Amino acid sequence: MNVQMKIADRKRSILLILAGSLSCMAIASQAVQEKLDNVVLNVNGDSVSASEFLNRLQRIGAQDFIVSMNPVQMRPEVAGQIVMNNLINEHLLLQWASKTTNLPKDAEVNEEVNRIKKQPNIQQAITSGFITESDLKYEVIIEKSRFNVATNSASLAPADAENYYKAHSANYITPERWGLAILRTSKLTDIPKIQAAFTSGKSFADVAALYSEDIRTKENGGRLPLINAKNNGLPPAIQSVVQTIKLGEVSAPIKLDMDVGPGKPKSSIWFFVKLISKEAEVVHPFSEVKAQVERTALLERAGGYQVAEKKIADFRKQAVIKISIPGYQNFISESKKP
Repeated sequence: MNVQMKIADRKRSILLILAGSLSCMAIASQAVQEKLDNVVLNVNGDSVSASEFLNRLQRIGAQDFIVSMNPVQMRPEVAGQIVMNNLINEHLLLQWASKTTNLPKDAEVNEEVNRIKKQPNIQQAITSGFITESDLKYEVIIEKSRFNVATNSASLAPADAENYYKAHSANYITPERWGLAILRTSKLTDIPKIQAAFTSGKSFADVAALYSEDIRTKENGGRLPLINAKNNGLPPAIQSVVQTIKLGEVSAPIKLDMDVGPGKPKSSIWFFVKLISKEAEVVHPFSEVKAQVERTALLERAGGYQVAEKKIADFRKQAVIKISIPGYQNFISESKKP
């Protein structure tokens, strides 16, 4: 009986400990949630929570640090500063668009969201959780608001769009594209082994996995992303061979003498190339790209997105901005002090 009482007491103790632990976890979880719910930014009364800020911070990419590619210029700010500045300008943009009746209509936004969601890369991003449909809708609203603010003083006649299409017809051509797989080796002694493997009927993927020195592609069967037949950066020798081989055919070894460093002799590299697919050039008629042409022509006539940026920069000088994160106070200097 004493043993049973001891067991019962022990069970009660364990339950009390578990209850206490769960209670602590709940309190900690609540504390974390409260932290995430804290307002870190307020723009003219519109607030941004810590969770919204962190969500945007997680989605920032390398392209967000690039100012221009020719020449290459990078932003001096850290990721958090870029995100904070973007959030401020986006809220100001939406406020200005609302004030000037330039916010896009719900039907227009939903139509664009549904169109974008059909793109394979967007579907993958949503499936993987990198972006939500709400995030996508927000980005569409931002983009359309920016366009409306930039172009609200410009107009375009139907003939203007057709003339723009004729003058810029090259912009509405999808060039021929190639699907290629490559095998690269610097070992001359491997060339006959590779050729023998192909002759025996081994797949390109198997041979590439065995012999290719291209780390980026060998685990993927040697496959490259789809390549534009024009301006693709391929060495001329490889490009010439691709234009002559048939679908499914593997080229003979292509020798390239490549620089390996200043003052050093060139190194010989051999490539085998397989043509997996070839998509013909497509000239898109005006009727197919009319909406895109009208949009591009109208934006160009209005003076570009810098028109919207100028309006938002001026609006920002009158804005009341409050930031509760240390180290971001310099963003307030461009606005009214709270």
